Amino acid sequence: MTGLRAVQRRSLLTGLGALAARPARAAGPLRLLALTDISAGPGAVTAMRMAVEEFGGGRIGRTVDVVAADPGGDAARATAMVERWIVEDDVAAVVVLADGPAAEAAQAVCRARRRVVLFCGPTAMALSGPGCFGGSFMWTGDDRAIAATLAGHLSQASLPSCRVVPGGAPARAAEIRASLAARGIAAGAGAVAVLCDAAAVAVPAGRPSIAARLAMTEIIARADAVAEWLVVSPYSWAADAPLAWVRRFLDRSGRLPEIGDIGAFEAARHVLAAVAATGGADFAALTRQMRFSPISSPFTRGAQIGTDGRVRRPMQLLRIIPPAARRAAWDVFAAVQTFAPDQAGPAQDCRAAS
Repeated sequence: MTGLRAVQRRSLLTGLGALAARPARAAGPLRLLALTDISAGPGAVTAMRMAVEEFGGGRIGRTVDVVAADPGGDAARATAMVERWIVEDDVAAVVVLADGPAAEAAQAVCRARRRVVLFCGPTAMALSGPGCFGGSFMWTGDDRAIAATLAGHLSQASLPSCRVVPGGAPARAAEIRASLAARGIAAGAGAVAVLCDAAAVAVPAGRPSIAARLAMTEIIARADAVAEWLVVSPYSWAADAPLAWVRRFLDRSGRLPEIGDIGAFEAARHVLAAVAATGGADFAALTRQMRFSPISSPFTRGAQIGTDGRVRRPMQLLRIIPPAARRAAWDVFAAVQTFAPDQAGPAQDCRAAS
């Protein structure tokens, strides 16, 4: 190991000691890898640490380490990083926040190495398609679920069309257009602009806008410019339990959580619960337990995982509250509608692919 790599790994490794050991089941640390953009801050790692701590001491009989790596959007780099962490450090699960080719590369390595991979940022439908396998999980909703939410809202508002603005996400825009068309919504022009990523937010003033995904950093930075916009989200923190978690995260990180941060918390917690239930990290036993156990967290109660690895969760439509009307730092969204879990899409059975 070169000196530079040693420094990098020491800076990324965040050991979380003290899940009290039971000698009869003593083993090396259980390691969870966050594949993320480290320059954006340690939000996902912080959230995963919170999962370890909230899970409780002594339930799995070994320490838990959360580690992180940044592929910089490069598939080859992602392949090398995930491969190295699995081979050299026996990472049991990879939580992916990096989007694009890096996500697909991570999935391919985890499939070959029989490791769990959980997508908490990427929304590409291909990840629950041909590339999926028994240990692959779409955690925070894909473009089908986003499009189903958009279509439900537009239909209820008697709006038969919308304008999809790709920004820097042409592939996502194409998937959303196709999914909207399949639900009877034309996606070429219309009164409402659907924004596919942060680069698409420059729309004409006064045009009603719905963000398929909009980062919290963008919402805070653009303030009044995005007030009253709608956002599709798998999470809302209107209730007491999720709001308490958001406050703890804010205290630790100094900022509000992104969707991926909350997803990383939930995903890590679900892995740990499965390890506790099965008594180890055997791939077959672990993935079976994860797939047949409902999701339990302050944000999600009872959601099931489909055969294609997609978490069947309700999707939220949230309104961005104008800054002047916010009562506290976390008072950013008001709930507008909740949509039932999306059941559309190919009947892909990822469990058979291992």
